[in-house]
Amino acid sequence: MRKFSVILMTGAAVLAVTALAASLTGCGGDSPEGAVNKYLSAWQALDWNAFESSVAPDNRLSGQDEEEAKIYLEQIPVEFKDIKLSTTLDPEDKNKAKVVITGGTVTYKPKIIGKEKTDTKDFSKIAEDARTYDVVRINGVWYVDTELIH
Repeated sequence: MRKFSVILMTGAAVLAVTALAASLTGCGGDSPEGAVNKYLSAWQALDWNAFESSVAPDNRLSGQDEEEAKIYLEQIPVEFKDIKLSTTLDPEDKNKAKVVITGGTVTYKPKIIGKEKTDTKDFSKIAEDARTYDVVRINGVWYVDTELIH
């Protein structure tokens, strides 16, 4: 019985590590799509630090601009579902790419006069330039190359 428990626990540990590794693949700035996924996930979580770290260092804010951007981020919570991305690498610069959201939805959830209002948009019905992110690789890490909201 004890041997079975050890085997079961070892198997569970291997599965947990495998699941964790699979969930981390393609995110966190190791690819153009990973950078956009990190940006969108941080936005949805209202995680300012992760949101800011997903943006190219030259586009980060400080002081009053940063405080205003944090407030703006929190004013309109969002929820992304079934996001699909497509990447086009820049043929002239291997450190630049464009990532387009090709599918999925975004639901905006602003609170207006204390009540949550929702508005869901299908990305396929949004103009392509509004759902395209420029991304840049700096020292091997991919970032969204956009100005933070301010």
